[in-house]
Amino acid sequence: MKFRLFSVDFFLSFPAVAFMSCVLIFDKSGRIFACFFAALLHEIGHLLCMLFLGYRPQSIKLSVFDVAIVSNGEKPFSHSLLITLFGVIFNFFFGIIFLPFNRDLSLAQFAIGLFNLLPVKSLDGGEALSLILQRKLSYSMTEKILFTLTLVFSVTLVFFGTLFLFVSKYNYSLLLIGLYLFAVLFIKQGEI
Repeated sequence: MKFRLFSVDFFLSFPAVAFMSCVLIFDKSGRIFACFFAALLHEIGHLLCMLFLGYRPQSIKLSVFDVAIVSNGEKPFSHSLLITLFGVIFNFFFGIIFLPFNRDLSLAQFAIGLFNLLPVKSLDGGEALSLILQRKLSYSMTEKILFTLTLVFSVTLVFFGTLFLFVSKYNYSLLLIGLYLFAVLFIKQGEI
């Protein structure tokens, strides 16, 4: 689905919308809603920082695996790094704000923020690391380092997620995170 709002092109993939709808329908605890809300605030953080620094978003694409915000103009290193990390900063800020009022919303903010700090491809931590490494290393070497880090993190999370699943008998969240990172790694690799 594609639409235009406030001079920004929005692209929503049907699988992403269908997946989020199904998950929200079957979420009886409200924790998934809290995570989606934290993810929304995370992206709003990126957008607000971008606007504050004078960049206008041209398009926002929501897919099953990520949200891509494309803006106008080249950015200096400091602006790119700040925009990249501001989603996490926003999550931590709201995590502190929500703490006295709603524990689930607060924990979701911290969880989304910490998850996005992982130094892996397609997450803010990986993007920040890429920006830093490209100041000293070639693009090719930076990509190799990020690929290796992402592979190590995803395999480790899948391993410990599988162990944790057998111990807990029901908690599969760590396993899903590892599988998600593993899938994103090879999907993004295919796009290069």
